[in-house]
Amino acid sequence: MAKLIERAEQRILASGKPMGTAPHPGCTWKDMMARGYAFVNASSNMAKLRDSSLADMRAFREAHP
Repeated sequence: MAKLIERAEQRILASGKPMGTAPHPGCTWKDMMARGYAFVNASSNMAKLRDSSLADMRAFREAHP
């Protein structure tokens, strides 16, 4: 998947069009801007849902090893 994203990024940047996204897992908005994104939705519903779901799973696993 990372190779496909990188390929898309290269093509979009080469086209001269602005590139935007929601943050990818493991990347901050600063990382995305450094990769050439013109805008990053730094807070999306999906990201919040993912983060809270992961936190719930961690808490459950800690309580039930």
